[in-house]
This record gives sequence, C-alpha cells and structure tokens, in this order.
Amino acid sequence: MPLSLLAVLAVSACVPGAGAARVTGETARGAGRHQLAAGQQLRSRFVLIERLEAVQELQEQGEQTGKEGGDPVPGKNFPKVGKLASYGKGLFRSLTFRDPEHLGMGSFGDAWRAYDNERKEYVVLKIFFYRLFGEYKYLTGRTRDGSQEVEEAEKECLEIQRLFSVPGADTDPGARHICRCYENHTTTTDAEDVDEPAFLVLEDCGQSLKHYEQATFKKPWSWRKRVVEGILEAVRFLSQQNLIHHDLKPDNVCVTDAGEAKLIDFGAMQVWPNKTDPCLSTAGYSAPEWTGRCFDATAPSSAYDSYATGIILLELLCGKGSFDISNPESPCTSWLSFGIDANAVQTAKELTNSNASLRPSPTRALSLLRGL
Repeated sequence: MPLSLLAVLAVSACVPGAGAARVTGETARGAGRHQLAAGQQLRSRFVLIERLEAVQELQEQGEQTGKEGGDPVPGKNFPKVGKLASYGKGLFRSLTFRDPEHLGMGSFGDAWRAYDNERKEYVVLKIFFYRLFGEYKYLTGRTRDGSQEVEEAEKECLEIQRLFSVPGADTDPGARHICRCYENHTTTTDAEDVDEPAFLVLEDCGQSLKHYEQATFKKPWSWRKRVVEGILEAVRFLSQQNLIHHDLKPDNVCVTDAGEAKLIDFGAMQVWPNKTDPCLSTAGYSAPEWTGRCFDATAPSSAYDSYATGIILLELLCGKGSFDISNPESPCTSWLSFGIDANAVQTAKELTNSNASLRPSPTRALSLLRGL
C-alpha cells in the first residue's frame, strides 16, 4: 500500500528530532517576524517536495525488493530489530517488537509503532537510514560512523533519560508531560551486532498538536485547557532544573488519546542562564528577547517557554491567525472564543508579555487556568 502524505508529514512530527526547520537568533537580527515566517514557509515547501520525491523512490525500491528479495527498505519494510541477550556463551537477538505499523519518515529517521512484549505497551521505534547510490538503506553498526544526525538523536535521547534520573522525577507531575526515550540502540558494542539497524525506542505519545489544528474547535474547552495545563507542568519541571525547551510550538507538543500533552524535540534546549550556539527557535513562537540574543538571562528560567505557551493558548482560544502573532498582546477577535472565560484570554496575554520578567511563572499560570 503506498505511503500517504499524512503518514509522511503528520505523525512523524511526534518523533523527537523530526521537528520542522528552525532559524537562529543571529539570522533573525534586524528582520521582521513576518519575513522570517515567510522564508520558513518557503523552505518548508522545498523540504516537502524533497520528501515526496524520496517517498516515490522508496515505493519503487520497495516494490523491486519485494520481487527480488533482499534487505528491508526504509519506509516499506520493518527490519528485524530487537535486543541482544546472552545464551550460554553466545548472543541472540530477541525480537521484542510485534505488530509494526508504519507512521512516517523524517529526514533521516523511519518511524514505526509496534507492541513491546517486554513493556506490555505500544512504543515508537525510530530507525535510522541513509541514501547510497540512489537507494535507501537502514544504518547499521558498520555504516553509522560519522552520522551527525544519529549522534544528535543519541545525545537528545540520553538527555531525556537524564531528566528522568533526577531525584523526584518519578513523582513529579510535570515529568509525565515529557515524551520519554526508553532505549538507545545506536552504539554497537559487540562484533555480532554490527549489521543490526541503529534505532531508538520511544514512548508512544500520540499525534502532534499541529495534527489537530483543523479540528481544534471540535474539541471542548476542557480538552484544550488540559493540553495547556500539561505544557505548563512540563515547563515548570524543566525550569526547576534550569532548562529551557526553547522551541515550543504545536509541532513539538504531542497529545495522547487520553488528551495528555507530551513535549518532544529537545534539540534546541538551553541551560539557563548560560547560552549556547546555535540558539534555535521558531518564528511566531519565539519571545521578543530572542532576536539577536537568545533568551533573557536576567529573567526567570521559565520566561522564554512561558511566552511560547501563551501563543499556543491564544491559538487554542482564538484560532490560528485570529490575532496578530507579531503582537500577541492584541485581543482575541475570533467568534470561536465566544463563551470562553475571559480569564483564559487574560492568562494568555500575561504569558506573552513583552517584558520577560513580568510573565507569570508556570505555577501561577496553572492556578489561573485551573480557577476557571
């Protein structure tokens, strides 16, 4: 069955490291936000064309592989991935995953949903691939050396695992709103494992908030409010560890079937108050202080992410484009917000205050929302 455009674009957004293109604060210096957004949109179109061409090539390659046999093809065939276990003096690969379902492809990661027999739950596997002489192949221990994408994904996975190793993380309500990276299988430690695909085992965190964009207002206000509460809980959890996600947007917020928000894509994360280059963010959701100088180190560590959360709240309240995104302090004008408590709009406006030091903490914003 051919890969659908929805599979390529929608579901892969909830796999960490597969986020949309970003721009840097240095690049944005002196440029208007609308110009940045327009340039980013144009670049996204080129990325879309490249991905569609790649999907067509993969379909043709997969059909040929099916006729002749051979190695599994990314985007077409689920490879035999598992976990190495010892048996006597040897090793064998336990095929831990079953019932695979293809979700979509990023620039270098092929996403599959499968049942994990050990965890007794569905997980997402991100399996890395590369292109060689016009053919797509899964990366293995022999071919992964020098792959910057795999190294960055591995680093992000380890950072997420570190977040959950912090004392008290297991009981912190904010931690459950971080999409977990369970296992990292990108480093080969045994000679018998060099031909196995490099992959990550991730929590199944549902669809991206971007996926719900067209149907947002079919969801009750209680659903939308709960999503924002989850984002604020996660921001609070990160800020307690002096961490800034620094790229919050609908693409990087997943929503489970139960309506619980989960943050993904920590590739732009910053450690407050120290700034590291490149300082990444996305036009339209980046705070005013970002342009040219990243976050404001004199403001609370939660201030930058609070601004992006306020923009997301305004979009959930008013509808995307119903307010001037370059001036989020303007009132919500959409009739779709009719009947929503005015305190919710006020909370969003406070979160998007142009003065970073005056934005409410996540705890304060949570109190305002939960008091509605």
